[in-house]
Formats: sequence, C-alpha cells, structure tokens
Amino acid sequence: MASCAGEESAAQWQPVSRLEAYLAEAGSDLDVRAVRFGPPADVKKGVTARIERGVLQPVPGELEWRVAVPRGGARLEFTVGFQCDEGASACRVAARIEASAAGAHAERIYAREFLARPGESGLLFFEEALPLDGFSGKDVTLRFGSEVLEGDGAGISIAWGNAVVLALAEAERPNIVLICIDTLRTDRVGAYNPESGLTPVLDALAGDGVVFEQAVTQSPWTLPSVASVLTGLFPSVHGGGKRVLLAEAPSEAEYAELQARHGLVVMRGGDAYGLGRLRGKFVTLPEVLGPHYVTHVVNGNAFLSENVNIINRFQSCADGALHGNVLSREAARWLDSHGESLFFLYAHYMEPHQWYDYYAELDPSVAETGEYDRETGFRAYDEMVRVGDRYVGDLLAHLKRLGLYDGALIVFYSDHGEMLWDDGSTMFGHGNSLRRQLLRVPLIVKFPRGEHAGLRVGGRVMLRDVFDTIAREARVPLDLPANWQGESLRGLAERRYAGDEREIFSEFKLFGREAIAVQQGRFKLIRDLINGRSSLMEAGSDKPLDVGAKEEYARAAERLERLLDRYFKQAEKEGARPKLIEADEDERERLRQLGYIQ
Repeated sequence: MASCAGEESAAQWQPVSRLEAYLAEAGSDLDVRAVRFGPPADVKKGVTARIERGVLQPVPGELEWRVAVPRGGARLEFTVGFQCDEGASACRVAARIEASAAGAHAERIYAREFLARPGESGLLFFEEALPLDGFSGKDVTLRFGSEVLEGDGAGISIAWGNAVVLALAEAERPNIVLICIDTLRTDRVGAYNPESGLTPVLDALAGDGVVFEQAVTQSPWTLPSVASVLTGLFPSVHGGGKRVLLAEAPSEAEYAELQARHGLVVMRGGDAYGLGRLRGKFVTLPEVLGPHYVTHVVNGNAFLSENVNIINRFQSCADGALHGNVLSREAARWLDSHGESLFFLYAHYMEPHQWYDYYAELDPSVAETGEYDRETGFRAYDEMVRVGDRYVGDLLAHLKRLGLYDGALIVFYSDHGEMLWDDGSTMFGHGNSLRRQLLRVPLIVKFPRGEHAGLRVGGRVMLRDVFDTIAREARVPLDLPANWQGESLRGLAERRYAGDEREIFSEFKLFGREAIAVQQGRFKLIRDLINGRSSLMEAGSDKPLDVGAKEEYARAAERLERLLDRYFKQAEKEGARPKLIEADEDERERLRQLGYIQ
C-alpha cells in the first residue's frame, strides 16, 4: 500500500517576529549587536555559534516584547549566555522569561542560572526552543528578565541571541492512532518498571516515542476518564460518569421502577444512583478531526457505548468486541479499507480489566466463596497484561506492514490503574479510591518520524492533555474555555514546562464516598465531598501528612483548598447538568460482565 498523507513531509517553521527588530522599532536603548558564543573556531570545529543579532541585558534588568502569536503551532527560539565586562567579578546570575496574555497572570516559561566568570564569558551558551501552544491566537507579552543571585552583578549582562517567534507553516497532517489498554497499572509496564517483563510491545513503542513518567488520570474509572481524554475537559465540566442520587435505600419495587424509568441504575451503599452521559454540547476529538480525517473506533468497554454518547461521535465503530484479538482484527480490516485516507483510529482494549474472569479459571472456588487470594490475583492480572500487550502488538505490526507506522502520531495510555492489595490494604479493583495506584497511568507518545524518540518526561501531566496534543498535531482549531485548556505533550516532551506546578484534579469515584483530589508540586489533597473533610499527603507516595506538624504543610493544605474552591466555582459556571445514561437489558448485561453493576 502506498504511504499515507503526512508520512513524507515535515512541518516547516517560519519567523513571525524577531526581538532585535521589535526593540529597534520601539526605540530601545539596549545594546543590540553581533555576539559570538563559544570558543574560537579553531578550538573545535562546529562548536562556535555565530549569533547574528544579540541583545545584551544588564543584570538586573527587564525588557518586554509584544507578539501576536498565530493560531496553530508556534514557538520561541533563542540562544542565551552571559557577557562580562573587563574587571567584572564572578557572581551567580539568572535569566528568566515570563509570558502573559491580555488580562491573564504571567506564566514563567523559562529560567536558567549562570556562574558568570569573566574568563568564561561567551564560553557557555544554550540553544533553546519554547513551545507557545498555550498562547495560540493571543496577543502575548514576553518579559525577558535578569537578576543577581550572589555578588553585585556589576559589568555582567545576559546575552539573548537570535530570539525569534516561529509559526508552523501549513504541512500535511499525520495519521493518528489512539490506543488504550483499560485498567493497566504503571508498574506492570517495562518502560516504567524494567523488572516487569510483561510488555515487550509497549516497551518497544516507548523506545520510538516519549515516556511520560508521571501521567495522572482525571478519574479512577473508565467513563469519566475517557471522556476527559476525548474532550480535553475535567469531569466536573463534561459530566460524563457523574453519580446522581435517585433514591436512598429503595425497596425492590422502587428499584424496579427506577430501572424502568432510567434504564441504568447502579446500587452503591444501599442507595440508587444514575450515571451522567457525556452531553452533546461538548465536542470530542473525532468531531474536531472530522472535517479532515476519517474516524473510527474499535471498542471493548460497555461504558463507552452509544448510550453514553461517546463512540457514536466517531464516523464509524466496531463495538462490543470484548476480546483484544477481535479488536485488532477489526482494526486491521478497517485499515485495509481506509489506510489510503487521512485517518484517526481509536482502539480500546480490555484484557487487564478481565483478570477476574481469568482468576475464576485458575481458581473456580471463587465463584462460591467470593474470596480472592492475593498471589493468584497477581498471576491472573499479570497474564492478562501480557495478553493485552500482545494484541496491541498485532495492531502496531499491521500498521508497519501497511507502511503507516513511521509517519503516524501514536498515543498509548491507560484510563486508570487497579488496586491489588497495595500498601497492606485489602482493596482491589478500581473506581473505589483516589490513590496513586489508580491515578498514575502509563502514557507514551510516538511522534511522527521518531521525533523526540527515547525521551522521558518527569514532570506531571494529565490525560486530558491528549486532546490538546492530538488537535494541535492535526492543526485543527480549538475552542475550549480559557480556564480549561490543556497543554500540548509535544511541549512537555521538549522539556519546557514545569509540570509539577500545574493544578491536576481527579474525581468521580464509582464506589464509596464521593471525593476529589488535587495535586500540585509535591502535595496532594483529597476532599471528602460528603463531610467536607480533607486529607493532605505526599503526591508521590500518598503518605499522610499532619497539617499541624509543619507550617509548610499548613500552607500547602490552605493553597490546595483554595484551588478546589475555585475549581468548583468554575465548573458550576461552565459545566453541564448531566443527562442520565439509558441502557437496555443487553447493555446492562455487558456491564454486569465487567463487574460494574450487580
């Protein structure tokens, strides 16, 4: 088969604005001149960098550059180093860049420290590229600052060389493949835990792509999590999977009446709940891509059905295929017919979710006793991880046979993890807590033509960033409320954002008391939405922290509480009242098989 659109040509970057030209027009008195960074050319061939126009900024100092950032891809490129006048003394200085759109708070997008020594003036320089995806289509003020950290700074200047804002020129769009293995724990993937040995296919994909080491899901179960991936919105905004109390402790007759009226009713703690479907007012990835792409989904999870208003957003679908071999065959069959077109394919595998069924094969007595053994549970879960990895391998192998693998954008993720008797707990399953074993998920992105292959990103990211990433790689316009815009994972892959400082929310449990978690930096706060009480913990370990033990803990808890209050106000303003899922008996039976309802 001939190669697809997007496989041959790379994106072209064109200059939009140059710093020295802007300063000249603004009448700045800063020193703008040619600057040479690096050792003399005869020291080592290729080491010297000639900066055509450099701006020398005394320390401390600040300059502003106003730029209209075009829609689509944009980035800021520059070289930064330091210059010392004769007689200057060594000191520690810092260079920083902040960006702000009209009416918004400034965001620090770059910082670097230098030990400025006269004898090393011009020997140390760094070539940088900062994505400006978060400012697409906005008038932005870039503030270049320099400051003294140690010493007096006299005679020291930060040298900003060849600073230019570039825009992504029109280029062919890549084919896009989105793959999920449902209920896959991060510690079972070799790219995250080399001792695992369970996922050779995913490990090879990680070698071709970028591994995001601290990806966080927006919910501990499928429906709200996948809805966030496909809309780029937090659950409280899109409403998919929200529990709505219908009746407290209903009688059998009342429960039957509720089922007849609503179609799908789940019992939790003796009470009857309906579940919110994804509202039509929120656009999804297949709809955003639809004007340019053919879109198709192969789905194994009943909670992504047409009744939930998710898979029907695709132009076509193969639904109800609970086994991964069927999913891969259906995907291959569709690719054979549509691989010549520009396409978006989503495949949702279920194997680790089905570990209960395999456990029953290993130990039939569980059907009578209802008791699960930890060791047997590990064996069952790990085997299903191996099987799921193999089925994903079948799909990737077919892409390679068709010549579609290299030029495609391939995003792999899991919607949530699984509790397996962790930390001395008796808990297993998912949807039942906001612990790290459920919220931290694998996320691997293979960019077209192997861009950034082998990189590992340690900063925290969100699954909802997948929406923004795919839309931007496809170069389609986004129309999300400013408060809910995600980040491009390409920008994070280029290591330009401090991911740990982002506010990350996870919510909508399926079992137990409703709660919400917010993470920022090294802290995580979980608020019980029934009694309003909150618990502070270490984000990386879920270790409980006594707010009264340290002032740092008290400040962190207060900050996270404020973030939650602000989040709920914004969600109430911009979210939708959920319309309940309707389901027939066949649909309810599929959900029973998955263990979601009794």
